[in-house]
Formats: sequence, C-alpha cells, structure tokens
Amino acid sequence: MKKRLLSFLSVIACLSLVFSMQMVSAASQEAEYEYTAEDFSFYTDPWIENWFSGNADTIKEYDSQYTAGGLSVEYAYNQEDCSEMIEKAGELVKYEDAVCTTTDGIITISKKADCKNRDIVFTFTYDMENGTVLWNAEMESTMGEAVAKAGLNTLMGMGTVFLVLIFISFVISLFGLFSKTGSKKNKKEEVKAEEPQVVTAQAAVSSDDEIIAVISAAIAAYEEEMAGSGLPADQLVVRSIKKRGFN
Repeated sequence: MKKRLLSFLSVIACLSLVFSMQMVSAASQEAEYEYTAEDFSFYTDPWIENWFSGNADTIKEYDSQYTAGGLSVEYAYNQEDCSEMIEKAGELVKYEDAVCTTTDGIITISKKADCKNRDIVFTFTYDMENGTVLWNAEMESTMGEAVAKAGLNTLMGMGTVFLVLIFISFVISLFGLFSKTGSKKNKKEEVKAEEPQVVTAQAAVSSDDEIIAVISAAIAAYEEEMAGSGLPADQLVVRSIKKRGFN
C-alpha cells in the first residue's frame, strides 16, 4: 500500500514538474518573440496602397474598421498635402523591403516606396500597451534640397556666433566707458582739492595790499606832521616790505 502511494505521489510530482517547465518555456518564447513586418502586412500594405489613391477619406474609411475594434489611429503628416506629395513623387516604381524594430513594447515598421521623381518613406508605429497607431508619410529630399538645407543651417550657426561675438564686444566697450567715467570723477576731486590753495594765495595777496596801504598812510601822516612837506599820501610808494621774525 505504501509503495503504491509513493509511486502515485512520484507520478504527480513528475507531471507537475513537466507542466511548470512547459509554462516557463511558453512564457520565455512569448517574451523573446520578435515581431516582423509580415505580422502587420495585412494592415500596412493595403493602407499604403490606399494612400497612393490620393483620397484622405479612403484612408479614414479603411482605418474605421480598426478604430471600431478599439484601436486608436492617428496621422503625423498633413493629410491635405497628400495629393501634392503624390504629384511631386511621381509614378510608383516599386516597394522596398519593410524594416521592423521593437523597443519597450513599441513596434515600428518603416517601408520605402521608390517613385519616379522622389521616394516616400512610410512609418507605422504601434504602441501595444496603449493600443495606438501612428502613421507618417515623409518625402525624401533631393540632393539640391539637402545641400540647401545644410547651407542654411551653416549660415544660421555662423550668424549666431557673430551675434554672440558682437554682444561680447559691446559688453567689453561698456567696461571702458565705466573706467573713463571713474577717471573723470577722480580729476574733478583733485581740482576741488586744489581750489582752497588758490583762495589762500589770493587772500595772502590781498593782505599784503592792505598792509602796504596802511604803511603808506602812516608814513604820509608822519612826514606831514614832522617836516610839513604837505606830500599827499597817495604819492608815496612802498617798493618792498621785508618781514623779520623775532628770535
């Protein structure tokens, strides 16, 4: 009885182990699955063909069957310019192989259409988590347009550099203006400092004139009293004054 029970338990354990290994294997295969452009060709290929019809309503009608199922479809290009893009591109020659990439649950499929005049690149972006689809149709630039665009970018870059240099030169010139203003203020302060000395010299000169006048008047009065010369005081001239100090 015990042997049968042990055998039964062993079988159950083996089945459980096999089942768990199968579940892990299936989960790993699902996680490692790489999507290809063929997985979405049932939608992308007819969409691109409808786009070349030049009628935006046709594309919306085609996408309505997917939006009815809960899928959100958006367009990154201007649908009004669809006919103009087709006219510039010219007749369709062939399709190139589509390229599919998957990053963080976002699938991106890029497919180029070789046309007579210009090529058009279609991009299909599918967000699996949010269930949204974004379509874009972009016309490739010609060699002349690419060169013109590169030249314009170069001119814009050089213009920006020149503007920055001009601004720096202007700031440096302001520094020189500030230094000149400071030197003028210093000169004005020096002139003001010298003015009291000039006033002092003028006061000294006026003091000497007063002394001369007083001395001349005193001498004239003395001569008039002592000698009776009657010489008026205004005709006396003092040639020099010698000041002597007291030791």
